Amino acid sequence: MQLATWLIIASLFTPVLLNAQLSYSYPSSIDKAVPAKWTYLNFTVCIFSIADAKYERLFIKAMDEWKNTWPHFSYSLGKSQNCNINVSITKDFVELTGAGHAGITKTGYYEDGNIVKADIIIPTQIKAEVSQGYYCCREVTLEFTEKMFYATALHEFGHALNLGHAVDDGEDPRDVMHPTASEESRYIISSLTIKALDKIYGTSTDAKDYPINFKPSVTFESTLDKASYVFDDRLKLSGKVSKIGGTGTILLFDPSFSLFTFTSFSPEKDGSFDIGIDLFTDKAGKWLLVVQYFGASQFFSFNVDEVPYEAYVHTDKAVYEVGDVVKITGNVTRAGKQIFLTLVNPQGISLASTIAQISPDKTFSAEFKLRESKLAVEGKWAIRAEYADSTIEGDVPTDTYFDVVKSLSLPVPEDDDKVEQLELRVQARQIKDLVILRVRNMGDSTVDVYTLNISLKDSLLNASRGPKQWDKESDINTATFSTLTDPIRPGYKQYFLLRISDIGFIIEWKAFSNDGNIFANGLVTPLVR
Repeated sequence: MQLATWLIIASLFTPVLLNAQLSYSYPSSIDKAVPAKWTYLNFTVCIFSIADAKYERLFIKAMDEWKNTWPHFSYSLGKSQNCNINVSITKDFVELTGAGHAGITKTGYYEDGNIVKADIIIPTQIKAEVSQGYYCCREVTLEFTEKMFYATALHEFGHALNLGHAVDDGEDPRDVMHPTASEESRYIISSLTIKALDKIYGTSTDAKDYPINFKPSVTFESTLDKASYVFDDRLKLSGKVSKIGGTGTILLFDPSFSLFTFTSFSPEKDGSFDIGIDLFTDKAGKWLLVVQYFGASQFFSFNVDEVPYEAYVHTDKAVYEVGDVVKITGNVTRAGKQIFLTLVNPQGISLASTIAQISPDKTFSAEFKLRESKLAVEGKWAIRAEYADSTIEGDVPTDTYFDVVKSLSLPVPEDDDKVEQLELRVQARQIKDLVILRVRNMGDSTVDVYTLNISLKDSLLNASRGPKQWDKESDINTATFSTLTDPIRPGYKQYFLLRISDIGFIIEWKAFSNDGNIFANGLVTPLVR
């Protein structure tokens, strides 16, 4: 008789990272399956494995589990490729795992319904491409756990006996012939599965539910230090394994399922391990942590909540004299590199500015000297903190205003001797290699800005552009913009565009009035988006 068509049973869809819903299931009716069976229930089985030898032992254990449950067949192990049942255990099978399957069985039969051959393919790992930040993509390898491989082996051998898929009734435990698998589920070979085999082969068996009790060769337990986290927190994972000598992997995914961290660990001599991961992120929501070690896996799902950018500034005294040094300490709510501090007198004029470095514990310090000048007037002064493109005045949430009294009598200018003053706010935002510089002439200013000079530190200036009616002169790290007809008047702003070669640099700026005097200067670090 001529060999007829191959029956392909693709089975056991496995959500590798997200556990499927638990369910109890029943085998489908044999009347709906292909009416075929083995004529002789004495099989030769050939197992070809390029993976760890433990997987071959697990498949043999799965066949013995079936034999103990339905004792109407026997098997012997062969070494050729012409056995009745041929099993291929591979490390990866892209066509299979790429379609979401953990195993596949091809059954060959004659037109009269006699099965003559079954080929089973089961991979032990899955390779997947995941995005990582702005980049796509990174390939990661995930090992199937021993429990998942064993459930797959039971399932595929059931197909080799010509069992179909089970039907879900939404309860646990689930039948091994259910089409989906879960790491958390309990499994059985159900009484209905046994009855289906008896119907196919005309046998008689004590049909009952047989629980599958599987114990992996290696176990581990791990815990997180918190149930939820906030931006810039440090996640701490600790645990212990039952066997040392291996290398574990950790994969952390953000709410968009982009890979945030992919790292490895080796347990200590006592089997313990401790891992810390800094959550420097702006993505709030539910995160997923996957821990794998020696064919065992553990999954954690937790929330990361948003924390706003805020700065808390303190001065060492409440009252100073002209000539004193104002010592500043503070802390921020979000990790960062720098904070921009400005000394402002009672008239709202910025007299000095500095950039303070933010330490890993989110604290900073700086100081200003109250120099004698006609602008060093008595009254309430302030420290203004600019941090992450937002301005936090000293009275929110802590009071950073302080009083200044004169130690020397200096004449206060009369109204008719009006002092020209210029107060600018310069902010920068970076998108890839483009920096957008916003220059605002504040409402308290008394002069217009006709010229703006920009110098880059630790970066090259590839190109630049100013507003209309502004001329430009530039070289590799400086640019000077000037106008005769369209200055930046008090209360107005202008934008300047820079093409640069790096991130994390500082921009030094100087503003000039119409007669060329320097009225304001400062430093700004672009906020990277």
